[in-house]
Amino acid sequence: MEISKKLLIPFFTAGFPQLSSTKEILENLSSVDADYVEIGLAHSDALADGPVIQSSSHIALQNGMNIELLFNQISEIKTKELKPKLILFSYYNPLLSYGLEKSCRLWKEAGGNSILVPDLPIEEADELKRECAKNGLSLIFLVAPTSTEERIKKIAKMSTEFIYLVSVTGVTGVRETNKNDLSITIEQIKKYNPSIPVVIGFGIGDAQSAKQAIAQGADGVVIGSAIIKLLKDNELNEMTRLLLEIKKAIN
Repeated sequence: MEISKKLLIPFFTAGFPQLSSTKEILENLSSVDADYVEIGLAHSDALADGPVIQSSSHIALQNGMNIELLFNQISEIKTKELKPKLILFSYYNPLLSYGLEKSCRLWKEAGGNSILVPDLPIEEADELKRECAKNGLSLIFLVAPTSTEERIKKIAKMSTEFIYLVSVTGVTGVRETNKNDLSITIEQIKKYNPSIPVVIGFGIGDAQSAKQAIAQGADGVVIGSAIIKLLKDNELNEMTRLLLEIKKAIN
């Protein structure tokens, strides 16, 4: 099943560049008609993040960002007036330390839609998936280019919102080229869950790389490091221009 509308999914780190930046950034991303927004919770041991996002997490932590403050910030925003669905992008330790039940409940109450945990393998995801389900949240899983077909089958059958396909065997960051052919992996995912959207992230930073991802069969793209670079210099207008350009390119 082909998803007719391609998904635009920006990522930003909460508490960066300023502790109070969350509301302004979210409103801006809503104005470009993003479908989802990944809100990154800063973590000191961000295994999947490249230097750009690592730096933003470091600054956010220095600014005082933490999970409770993030939930409070989001709850103060009129999330029902925002176009995008909100995804909490968090490593597992902050959720576990704060409490899985409490994290899911407060994220839902704040207006969240989903949670994505890049360092949580599916073999250990049952408890968090259960808490997400209890609170009406989706748990989003990642597939890598190195994932076996058996693993892809498990992830496809466990997924409900979309599947995040990592484009490279590496960390986040804009790349000049992406040599991996992901079309076979996408076909495998669709074989086991035909209706699930598959979005590609890691290395998507402009219209050309976004079009390349769609050409391989993706249903959407995630843009992170390119946005963080612009936010670092407070270039919100340039971020808007970039995202509108990408949205036009993929649709």
